[in-house]
Amino acid sequence: MKIIKGITFAAVMLGVATSTFAAKNGFYFGGQLGYSDSDYSASNQNLVNADVSFVDNTGSRLISTPLGTAKTSTDQDHLGGRVYLGYQFNKHFALESGYTQFGKTEVNNAYGLTSNRYINHDVDLNNAAIDLVAKGMLPVGHKFDLFAKGGVAYVDADTIDRPALVSFSHTSSPFIVSNSASVTSYHEETTTKLLPTAGVGAEYTINPRLSMDLSYSIIPGSGDIKTSQLVALGLAFHV
Repeated sequence: MKIIKGITFAAVMLGVATSTFAAKNGFYFGGQLGYSDSDYSASNQNLVNADVSFVDNTGSRLISTPLGTAKTSTDQDHLGGRVYLGYQFNKHFALESGYTQFGKTEVNNAYGLTSNRYINHDVDLNNAAIDLVAKGMLPVGHKFDLFAKGGVAYVDADTIDRPALVSFSHTSSPFIVSNSASVTSYHEETTTKLLPTAGVGAEYTINPRLSMDLSYSIIPGSGDIKTSQLVALGLAFHV
């Protein structure tokens, strides 16, 4: 009988103790780091084929011939991260604002970015965003929450063009042509747009002031700004 009473008392005390592990209401801040992906490629940036027109050595004929598929290579840095500040009103609702930096996409040795088709380019494409989201939470037990987020994101998409030295020649009959170009400067273009954003995830409360989460978020693309996604592991500190 005493053993049963002891087990019951221990279970009650354990339930009380674990229930206090719920994250505090109020302000919180945190950071996330993980795998990001932005839907940029050589093809959707019109950087694959180069068509060059040659004039024969008599100047009497215009002969168009393709250089063929540009020998492009696309590399993407998939490391992305987010820092954020939020306010939790209760165990079911919070408001949050954050800054996300997505991994950079590099398209190397590509043609077609400018009207001068004799110049190849190395192009860096990068998305970053400031978001404002509502966060709905569903407690599962005393320590776990499932959550969903939705709101808006102000996206900043940067394109940095680094033209390179190009030279080519064609000496086969009936035309002889050569050209070269040397460009050392670079051009940066920024596109901004307000877009929707959404995410889902799970959160584990370590103690009332510290929690960790695993989440997935997406900003659907529009026009020149392509879709960006982030799967990340994070830590949050509750004030």
